[in-house]
Amino acid sequence: MKYLLFLALSLLCLSSSFAQTMWYEHVIRPDDDGAADIQRADINNDGRMDLLIASRNDDRIAWFENLDNQLTFVEHVVDDDFDDARRVRPADFNGDGHIDLITQAQFDHEFRLFWNLGDGAAWDMEVIGPEFPSATEVEPVDLDNDGDIDILITEDWTLGGLIWHENIDQGSSWVMHQFDWGMTRISDFEVADMDDDGDLDIVTCGAVNWDDEINWFENLGGGLDWTHHPIAYGADADQVRVGDLTGDGTPSVAAATDDYLAIWHGQLLNGLWELFIVEDYEVLPYISLADMDADGDLDLSYIYHDIPRRAWLENRGTWNLRKHQICYQISWPDRQGTFDLTGDGYPEFVESRRWDGPLVVRENNLPNVDFAVSVTPKQLPVNIRPNGSNLVFHWSAWNRTADGASVDLWGEIRFTSGELVRAFNVHPDLFLPAGQQRVEVRRQYVPYNLPTGEFYFIANLGTWPDQVVAADTFDVTKLPRPGADLAGDDEFAVLADGDMSLDCTPNPFNAMTTVRVALPEAAELRVAVYNVNGQQVAELVNGSVSAGLHAYTFDATHLASGLYFVRATVPGQLNLTRKLMLVR
Repeated sequence: MKYLLFLALSLLCLSSSFAQTMWYEHVIRPDDDGAADIQRADINNDGRMDLLIASRNDDRIAWFENLDNQLTFVEHVVDDDFDDARRVRPADFNGDGHIDLITQAQFDHEFRLFWNLGDGAAWDMEVIGPEFPSATEVEPVDLDNDGDIDILITEDWTLGGLIWHENIDQGSSWVMHQFDWGMTRISDFEVADMDDDGDLDIVTCGAVNWDDEINWFENLGGGLDWTHHPIAYGADADQVRVGDLTGDGTPSVAAATDDYLAIWHGQLLNGLWELFIVEDYEVLPYISLADMDADGDLDLSYIYHDIPRRAWLENRGTWNLRKHQICYQISWPDRQGTFDLTGDGYPEFVESRRWDGPLVVRENNLPNVDFAVSVTPKQLPVNIRPNGSNLVFHWSAWNRTADGASVDLWGEIRFTSGELVRAFNVHPDLFLPAGQQRVEVRRQYVPYNLPTGEFYFIANLGTWPDQVVAADTFDVTKLPRPGADLAGDDEFAVLADGDMSLDCTPNPFNAMTTVRVALPEAAELRVAVYNVNGQQVAELVNGSVSAGLHAYTFDATHLASGLYFVRATVPGQLNLTRKLMLVR
């Protein structure tokens, strides 16, 4: 008898025959109509976390009462006439033990504070401060450490920068302070104690004198005196999140930029921070930090930009991150949140759509898992040659039960939409001993007639061919045939042995880096470096090169900090492109 396995580390939420054993989908509101902000708080003091939304398209501030910790909710409208509502943040501003709401709307140009009169059934409204035509963000925070929750907002164009509304005597009055930090645009900010001195500091992303930067501002005490510290120059980030991602007690800064998802950690000698690019693709500015697997460290979740799909990076130690796909494609994603809504210690994903669409909670089923499966390619990125290639990957399967289990392991290739392209049985009747893990390296040939484009490779556990109850995945690209148009920023690198490869170390780098190219046979090779405007800044080689590994030094001492591209070309065969980050 074969045991049906539950997924432990990742599951694909396709609408076909895939079983959603890891992330159960619950529709909270079928026609949410554009929730621009999603938060959580215990509004009625019943010990369960409720959901809060600001809905831009129907001008609504609402909270969803958590009835049973089983993801059953009832909606309560706080305000249904707040033009283009964008933000809702919970806090107890008057110290009465009830959660109040500070909210912001784009077209009404104001911040409304809703005082909770008891259990969330009735509210009093107060407008905080003057009109702010270009306000974007709001956060409740005790900036001066006096025990009262203050309000921190961003206002780009009229007043410029950050504005602090100091809470006087538990909300009886407010005093406005403007921080003149020379910022012409603030895309996002986070409040955290960056230097462990007991005062809350501020991390910002945006433009200082029109230059894109990530900075943190040290609170010298009382919220009135500040010292500026740079984190990164030239980082066009739309969102920042702060947390201890390395477990060493010091904060890291995660940011979504126009080119990559990155983490900055540890101040360098030049005052900047060390950069780690964790996803070399543009992601939407909806990243979040939460301990998704309840193992004691923070994980990172995000949504891709090109084909919107959700993923999370499992934190398995310092810079040891493993990607897990959650959903293949999301139509017009807007906001996401990661909150424990069931009280089991495992956060759920909450997501909304920009236009008409549902408000969805994806229940984290990890505590109910007895088995796990994961698959990791030998090398990234994974591409298939025009005439076919072998996929080489490591797979691991765990049996956490007290009994042995016999299952099938098989692979699938699917379009990004979820449509099945090809399935092949890899390992029938796989026996998993009780309480043990089994790990193997497998090689699977993918034939030439796979269409050119983007795909997912999926390793399934269960009963062949369609009883899928556990799965893991990685991205695959099928390369075009020689002579096809390879223009653009596609990064070509073939997994199978003996193919051309391109590598750059160190990356990011300061002044100089080594570019290594491996050729399976002699060829005409050209390696050049370009800036973000497509202008060539260096040519490392252009001519006949023998088979084997070749190393070239790229000297960037005369160039400005920022993003560059190195491209290795064999005419009529392949182009390989890598991104380089020069940091001074």
